[in-house]
Amino acid sequence: MLVTITISAGLGPVRRAHGMWSDACPCTISCTCWKTRRSRTPMCMNVQLFWISEGTLNGSNVKDFAIVLLNSPRYDFAAPSPLVAYVDSSATPDEVTFTKHFLAEKALYPSEAILKRKLKVERLASSISVEVDGVLKYRIRPSKHLKPAKEVSSYLYEWLRSPEQWESDVVDVRFGDRRSVYSHTNALVATF
Repeated sequence: MLVTITISAGLGPVRRAHGMWSDACPCTISCTCWKTRRSRTPMCMNVQLFWISEGTLNGSNVKDFAIVLLNSPRYDFAAPSPLVAYVDSSATPDEVTFTKHFLAEKALYPSEAILKRKLKVERLASSISVEVDGVLKYRIRPSKHLKPAKEVSSYLYEWLRSPEQWESDVVDVRFGDRRSVYSHTNALVATF
């Protein structure tokens, strides 16, 4: 079942949010998009996972909640920008509202919408896997390089903490007529 949630203006602040963030893209390690805003690949379909361990908005608590953000470039070789966000089909109205506020505060407002789809997330020490029904298969693992290169770490989102260099095992993204499949490419993990 697909449910589209329209994003509106006038969002209030998320009072508190802690969790884990991961990112994967088709660029080789290390991805220079963070610094140059130019991709090494013509169609950089990037995926970001936000695992909200704990968050609060207007007195409502959100716990153990996933947000998957698909990013796509506006033209060839451009750095990707937010396209669409997914939350689980069982997301409550409070979780959807939290998602809107959270992404707006991070300046990661998707241009399309927030959609509800069946999500499956598995977080282990040796890998992170995400499936969005009919849209995404995502599995990343730690890289032999523990820290991201300086040309990346200096340009990551300022709200990230303790970034680590990971790499993709497989990322298969489908959105509309676009499809991107990649493996053994750049991935990052951090806390917020």
